Amino acid sequence: MKVLIFGDIHGNRYAMDALLCQAESLQPDKVIFLGDIIGYFYNPQEVIKSMHKIPNLTYIRGNHDQMFLESHEDRKKREVLAKKYGSSYLLDFSKEEIEFLSSSIPFLEMNLEGRDLYFCHGTPDDIYNGRYYPDSKEGLFILKPYDAVFLANTHYRLFRKQGNSLIINPGSSGLPRDGKGFSFILLDTDSMKWTYNNLDFDVHALHKEVENYEDFSENNKAYLLRRLGEYL
Repeated sequence: MKVLIFGDIHGNRYAMDALLCQAESLQPDKVIFLGDIIGYFYNPQEVIKSMHKIPNLTYIRGNHDQMFLESHEDRKKREVLAKKYGSSYLLDFSKEEIEFLSSSIPFLEMNLEGRDLYFCHGTPDDIYNGRYYPDSKEGLFILKPYDAVFLANTHYRLFRKQGNSLIINPGSSGLPRDGKGFSFILLDTDSMKWTYNNLDFDVHALHKEVENYEDFSENNKAYLLRRLGEYL
């Protein structure tokens, strides 16, 4: 069985369009999104539209999705978040878009082809905000006997073996922080082999869009331009 796994798209409609093309081309049996539609870039609503086009999609809630859902009815709270993470927190979402965000699940345990797999945005002991980096201390969290654990949140690719379990982070599809590209994983559950794949899209166009956008947070805008500058 082929499973496409991605995370941390963060309102990047260019990356999401590229990922949709990959999903249509690769025809995976399942697609698992490890969370974070909201935050940083400015087009989470376009991302949601694209996600509706992906069959067999499982959406696991990220920390930014959770923060938005907790604050979306309180303008002052959203302004505090927007000052740090950008204007997407201030957009007017439709009832259907809120329902889609609310439909996300906190974590996923499943058995595929006899493999016990676990998926969450953070870490098993802190599902929204936990962070497990490539240089994190081994044994930072206690693992149940899963064959593989898939995490996101750090925006860093990661592969590590802990006991009999694999710990894997697909990196970020929307805003990588490790300089390795906008990425996703394609997993073969028969062999438990996977490949990192980079998304190809017009980074220059996205960079120009950010330059011209009146972000509620100048710090967020500067941060996005710096990160995108690594790929120009």
